[in-house]
Amino acid sequence: MKRMVELLYGVLCGLMAIALTTCAVEPQRPVTKETAARKLSPREWPSFADDMDIPSLRSAIENSLGYFQRVPQDTVFQFGQDTYPVAHMRQSSRRLLECLTEDATPERFRKLIKEQYDVYQAVGVRGDGDMLFTGYYEPIVDVDKLRSDNYFFPIHLAPPDRIIVDLDQFLPDCGRSSSIGRLLGNRVVPYYTHSEIVAGALDNQNLVIAYAKSRVDVFFMQVQGSGMIRYPDGSHLSLGYAGGNGHPYVSIGRILIEQGLLQREEMSMGAIRSYFDSYPEQIDRILSQNPSYVFFRVIEGGPFGNISVELTPGRSIATDARLFPKGAFAYIRSQKPVIGSGKTPAKWIDYGRFVCNQDTGGAIKGPGRVDVFWGNGPYAEVAAGFSCHRGNLYFLVMKKSVQ
Repeated sequence: MKRMVELLYGVLCGLMAIALTTCAVEPQRPVTKETAARKLSPREWPSFADDMDIPSLRSAIENSLGYFQRVPQDTVFQFGQDTYPVAHMRQSSRRLLECLTEDATPERFRKLIKEQYDVYQAVGVRGDGDMLFTGYYEPIVDVDKLRSDNYFFPIHLAPPDRIIVDLDQFLPDCGRSSSIGRLLGNRVVPYYTHSEIVAGALDNQNLVIAYAKSRVDVFFMQVQGSGMIRYPDGSHLSLGYAGGNGHPYVSIGRILIEQGLLQREEMSMGAIRSYFDSYPEQIDRILSQNPSYVFFRVIEGGPFGNISVELTPGRSIATDARLFPKGAFAYIRSQKPVIGSGKTPAKWIDYGRFVCNQDTGGAIKGPGRVDVFWGNGPYAEVAAGFSCHRGNLYFLVMKKSVQ
């Protein structure tokens, strides 16, 4: 969802490092595209049961096909030890779509895969196929056009006085490629911090998209990097990532743990929201300790992944783009929540699902990570906020012998 811009993922990585502490995986062994997945024999295949509807699967595959149609003709996609030209990826996607007609059945689709497709399993960290599954979502934030006691917290466009400094031209060995600042007289100084912006540092620049009811809602939209804002009359706008203020993200999860407000083993994005719901008087004090701030822009449609296609809720995943083929058709097995009476999972159940690899990000590194895009709404927020489970990832591509 374009949340994979490097700067934004500095924000997300900071949260995930603490919010998903109990999800930490073992130190990852060096892998390459050639070793990140292995081809399976049919007896090793999963059942390919799918818990979602056919229209959503068609939509995801059509979006990946759009990507394959845009990339250069000489683009090659790596599945373990095997490579496939983009022309083959297009045909592989078209063959799936031909089968997914209105009268398609799960049996017919599985028969097509068995007869015409090869299956590659992501090896995971230890080489046994074990993967860590987390989730992300598109927040919905209630807003109004004018500031009031009920709608007080601004959502900003990127300010024009923000200067991006290419540090490589001045300090090539400093460890950072760029920094963000602003002009103060004839000097470049650090850009305004989160607290300074909330206090009104940008009020005279006419940059407010809308005013939100909740500072916490704005914070989570900044972490996700995009979202939907909803006005009192029900109208809405989609927002995408437009850059940051250049200050490092200070993990809110780490702050809550270090101050003894939450236990490390219970930490998640959902736990952070639950804490703020219970102790609203702590919101400003805690969030003000993070100097990072994210700006937005109004977009049509979305959210979008790293291959510039609209993400399909439940059908789009993010993996490490250095290791796994972009846009590829895939299958996952993990666990999903059953929601109880509150905003927490009542239990977790196994599921299997066809997906497309349409996203990536700085927090999704190595051969053992999968991030599922859950969409928006209450279920998506819970699934994304509390997901931290093991599972398996398989990539499927039409056999080279099939015409």
